[in-house]
Amino acid sequence: MKKWIALCFAFMLTLGLSAPVISAEDHDQMETNLEDVELNEAQQQELEALHSQMFKLHEQLVSKYVEFGILSEEKAEKKLEHMKKHQEKLKENGFVPYWKDKKHKKDEED
Repeated sequence: MKKWIALCFAFMLTLGLSAPVISAEDHDQMETNLEDVELNEAQQQELEALHSQMFKLHEQLVSKYVEFGILSEEKAEKKLEHMKKHQEKLKENGFVPYWKDKKHKKDEED
């Protein structure tokens, strides 16, 4: 009975330690695929419309936070400016997300 418990524990430990490695490999493959993607004009227009709707809703949400006293005017302005920059960067990249920088920032901080 003890052998079975030890065997099950060893199997679960091995499986648990290999999961992050497999996950990291999948993530790297996804990033390289995103670099090769190019959307046609209709796809870009559709994504632009959706992002525009999201921006307007987020803008309303931030203004409500200011109205309710959760956010200050300064923080709200910073947040909206950051969102505008993000919107412009997406438009420059043809609305294909670019997450490569985010991954390396965490590695550099450690």
